[in-house]
Amino acid sequence: MQPIAHDAQRISLLFEYGVLTGNNVIAWSDGAIVQMDSPPDSLLQLSMTAPDKTADIISHLHQLSVGSDFWAALRSAIPQIRDFIVVHPDRAESVANHLFRTACHAASQLPEDLNFMFQYDDAFSLARDGIYGDSQTIYRDFIQELEEFTPVGSASLSSGR
Repeated sequence: MQPIAHDAQRISLLFEYGVLTGNNVIAWSDGAIVQMDSPPDSLLQLSMTAPDKTADIISHLHQLSVGSDFWAALRSAIPQIRDFIVVHPDRAESVANHLFRTACHAASQLPEDLNFMFQYDDAFSLARDGIYGDSQTIYRDFIQELEEFTPVGSASLSSGR
C-alpha cells in the first residue's frame, strides 16, 4: 500500500459525502505533493485537475487509494463528518444517506461498529415526513453516534443544537 492510500481514501469519502469541495481536495493534493520526494503521477494529475471536474477528482482519488483499508479510512473520516454536520445541520440527512448507501453496498462486510450507518437515513426520512420521531432528536442522536469515533481529547465543535 502506498503511504498516501489511507489519506486518499479518507479524502475521497469526505469529497463524495459533500464534506469537502473540489478546491479542498486540490489543496490537499498540493500539500501532499510538497511533503513527498517523489509524488505518484495520479497525485500530480489530481493537483492539476479543475475543482469542478468531479468525476476526474474521484477517479484520481480512487487510483491513489488502491490498497487502503476502506473501513479504517471511513472511521478516520467520521470526526470530520461530525464536525461538518455540526456546522451544517441542514446537511445531516444527506450525509446519513451517503453513509446508508455505503453500508448497503458492503452490507455483508460491514464491521459491527459501523452498523449505525443503516439507521439514520430512515430515521431522518420518517421524522421529516411526520411519521415517527422528530428531526432534532434524530439529529442529536446522529451527532452522538458519530461522536463515538472522535478520539478522546481531540478538539471538536460543540453539538449544542
